[in-house]
Amino acid sequence: MLLLVLAVSCQNANKEVFLYEVDPEISKVYALKEAHPDSAMSIMEAVSDTVDEEALFARSKLQYAEYQILLAELNYKNFLPITNADQVFQAFGIMDSILPRTTFLFGNRNLAFQKARAYYGKAVVEELKTKQRVLAFEDYLKALWIMDGLRGKRHLFDISDKNAEYEHFTGLIYNRLAWFFYTYDVWDASLECLEKSSECYKAENNLLGVATNFELMGDVMLAQGDKVESMGYYRRSDSIHERLNTDNIYQHFSSLIHRALDLYNAGEKHASYDLLHHALEISRSEERRVGKECRS
Repeated sequence: MLLLVLAVSCQNANKEVFLYEVDPEISKVYALKEAHPDSAMSIMEAVSDTVDEEALFARSKLQYAEYQILLAELNYKNFLPITNADQVFQAFGIMDSILPRTTFLFGNRNLAFQKARAYYGKAVVEELKTKQRVLAFEDYLKALWIMDGLRGKRHLFDISDKNAEYEHFTGLIYNRLAWFFYTYDVWDASLECLEKSSECYKAENNLLGVATNFELMGDVMLAQGDKVESMGYYRRSDSIHERLNTDNIYQHFSSLIHRALDLYNAGEKHASYDLLHHALEISRSEERRVGKECRS
């Protein structure tokens, strides 16, 4: 498979070709990574077993950069450690050398989008791995600047074609910015970013993303001591998950926490404590499972 990719790359020496354009397995990873990140990761692991990274770098630095950013993204989406942090920084350097001037990006929208993804991948590593949070914040903003251009948001009239992938990615960026503001107690800015994120998710009909944002809105209100407003957001989030029949350990844990808070607010402290204890047991069990997978 990889030999085919490299052969196609050589044939297109004068044209930048991405992996997803020539490799069917990588194309599947892109198609699955948002809704089914675990399935996407399984495919990516199989691909990785066949990839000679040094050969890929030698023949197409752009594809090497795309590969590293995608690998980090999948680890992040599956709540796994990002093990290729150095390669992500290297990948960003490659993208930046290919596309050094942001103002000239929009002649090739695919390249522009990949540059935004590179900023985002670098920011995730800076935020979670190297703890360079100020740099991460700046890089999220740079990714957002590119996406606003691709989505036509810097024009008097909206001249861009509607693109669900652009909307989704922009929603992710706003969500990360919301987390930053939440962490530093900038409540109004956090809520504003979440509202913008939800607008993007609604544009692509992504109710799961909207539910995730409602949950963080609840956290923002709870941090300010507004229990009534926070429970309203939590109920809206849980209601969407129920309609979607969401079935994952994180959602089960979250719904238990929300029910426990509701019981506590109603004065049923013992029942609330029992639910919290059950939720913590679920969390510890999941941590043991993930730790075991990471060691194996």
